[in-house]
Amino acid sequence: MAESKVCRTCEAEKPLSAFYSYPPNLDGLETRCKECKKEYSLARHYANRKTILAKGRESYRKNGGLSKEERRRANLKHSYGMTLEEYQERFDAQNGVCAICSEAEPRKMLAVDHCHVSGQLRALLCTKCNTGIGLFRDDPTLLERAIAYLVRWSE
Repeated sequence: MAESKVCRTCEAEKPLSAFYSYPPNLDGLETRCKECKKEYSLARHYANRKTILAKGRESYRKNGGLSKEERRRANLKHSYGMTLEEYQERFDAQNGVCAICSEAEPRKMLAVDHCHVSGQLRALLCTKCNTGIGLFRDDPTLLERAIAYLVRWSE
């Protein structure tokens, strides 16, 4: 088991104790170190406060203060460190279809597949393929066993 981890924001290698716990990630830790997480949270707090003051409290409460595109931009930047334009470049490069099953997501954006340990972005996947990889814990050995199982039982 690794004794250290690289922060996705400052890119410094730090001991595991420098990261907050975050059980949904495979390693159980945030991708940002505690220092970067605090800075990010503080900046986000002030950005939200400015939005509330600029748009009015009622508008902010009704729709989260952001348009659909603004929410997409914020989510991509927060979750993956990517802009909407970078997402669109990947989407266009994949012809708007999932990198695994080659199907489109007609009503929503393709998911940004990434490694939960390193944070490395991989490709855009449909909800089913992205969920499937996640349920197999991003483990190629488990996927190979699943393939062998399906082949054995398809005969």
